[in-house]
Formats: sequence, C-alpha cells, structure tokens
Amino acid sequence: MAGTREWIIVGVDQFNRLEFMEAHDSWEHIWMEEADEPAVFAQGLIQLAAAYLHIRRGTSPRGTLRLLNSALEKLDPYAPEFCGVDRKHAIEAARSHRDRIERDGNVCLTDGDYPKLGMFPEPD
Repeated sequence: MAGTREWIIVGVDQFNRLEFMEAHDSWEHIWMEEADEPAVFAQGLIQLAAAYLHIRRGTSPRGTLRLLNSALEKLDPYAPEFCGVDRKHAIEAARSHRDRIERDGNVCLTDGDYPKLGMFPEPD
C-alpha cells in the first residue's frame, strides 16, 4: 500500500495534468487513512481539485466558490512545505479565481490558466 508521500506525489502529478477527479481520488486515500493534520490537509487538496473540476466543466459557480473557500481555509494554516507540497502558486491562483467568481459570477480558464502544484525535495 502506498504511503502518504506517494499518494501526495501521484495526486500532484494528476492535478498538474488537469486530472482533477483522479487527484481527488488519490488524495482521498490520505484523508481516509491518516488522522489529524495530514487528513485535514488532504481534504483541502481534495476540495481544491473539486473546485477546479467544477471550473473545467463550467458547472456550479456557487459550488466552486464554496469549495475554493473551504480549500483555502483548510490549507492556509499549514507551513509552506507541509507534506512536501509547494502550493504557493496554486493558493494565489485559487484566491484570484475565487475573487473573480465573487466579482463576475463565474470564471473561465484555458488549460494554461490552471494552477500547478510543486513538490519540495524529501528531507534527508
């Protein structure tokens, strides 16, 4: 069975390929198997992926807004390198996309507009 870091890496790769449902499913392993901080962090990533799935499909701006807000609330408290995920760009983009939805009622993105997640090297 894959561990937390492996599921994180798989999910990050899927998220960056715009495979948001698949990323959601990968991170769900962490959410269901871990406790406390890793589970809450994974839930934030899951909600981020779900929000971008809504945007990609062009569905439910209200649901997208709710998911972005919840994802940001769950991810914000953690250190920038938590679980090895470099999420700075994705968090900034999510805030910007949330603001656009609040202002304009929706947001349309091209493939190149979606945020990317990175990975910090594994500590020695």
